[in-house]
Amino acid sequence: MRRVVAADKLPGATTVGDVMTTALVTARPDATLADCGQLMSERRIRHLPVFDGEEVIGIVTTGDLLAHELAEKSAKIQHLEDFVFYTRS
Repeated sequence: MRRVVAADKLPGATTVGDVMTTALVTARPDATLADCGQLMSERRIRHLPVFDGEEVIGIVTTGDLLAHELAEKSAKIQHLEDFVFYTRS
């Protein structure tokens, strides 16, 4: 939408082809989350299509990365709390 407004175009008359990104930044399914996060940060993008050959098989988003990080940190916190507050039965 920003590209449409910036170019003084009407949203109702503008096609996706007029505003889409053509220089795609992509990932492969065997890429690590760390690599994807670094790539997304460097390229300042929030969505990263995942390709297997020439087929799009998914999209990784910054939300996906944050959710994974949160789950990982929560599990670590729970483990530490269990250790600190361990009571013998």
